[in-house]
Amino acid sequence: MSATFTRAVRYRMEAVCLTPLRTGGADGAVDTVLRDWTGRPFVQGTSLAGALRDWLADRDPDKVEPLFGSQAQSGSLMVSDGLFEAAAEQQTRPRLRIDGATGTADDGGKFDVAHIAAGTKLTFTLTWLGSEEMLEQTGAVEQMLAALHAGEIRLGAQKTNGFGRVSLTVQKRSYRMEDAGDRAAWLEDREDGTPLTLPALTLGGQVVFTLTGRADSILVKAGAREMRSSPKG
Repeated sequence: MSATFTRAVRYRMEAVCLTPLRTGGADGAVDTVLRDWTGRPFVQGTSLAGALRDWLADRDPDKVEPLFGSQAQSGSLMVSDGLFEAAAEQQTRPRLRIDGATGTADDGGKFDVAHIAAGTKLTFTLTWLGSEEMLEQTGAVEQMLAALHAGEIRLGAQKTNGFGRVSLTVQKRSYRMEDAGDRAAWLEDREDGTPLTLPALTLGGQVVFTLTGRADSILVKAGAREMRSSPKG
């Protein structure tokens, strides 16, 4: 989009981790979480944007490039880093590496995964820049936030193990750049938004069935035997 914009909408989120949230660096270490230069844990904005973009790409792919951009054009949406509260507690959870060939535990396969504890608060912002004619794009932005709040979008790693679900409280502030008061509020980055009631999801989604039951006896997953041929004598 052009460097000039006449409308802006800023969403400020306070997210509460309903389950542990795992975020790590590019070095592959699992016994630490990602931290900024002050030592405070955070989630990279690129990770937040990727989770939102992937969800939107599955539901309304035509809106992805205008919002998130591509090599050919800039997008209209900016995603900040997510910063955990200063008192965020790092915890560890034991995991076990599984041998793909046998379905059993690898030798020395036990390891600990670090994560931020459930109940921790995380803050981040989404900022949309555009024009009056483009304002309908903010509908897709609010749909993504609704999906995040509903648990359709999860953050960080270890999602298949139940990590990364958050609930949101959202403040929204709209700016008309031709209005002097809005321009001053924008330049001063005032936190004077109003609470946003997230919309019902209309871009489709998934249906989750949760089954509960009781086994009559201990349920054991058997390991697979490795078959080897031996030379005939």
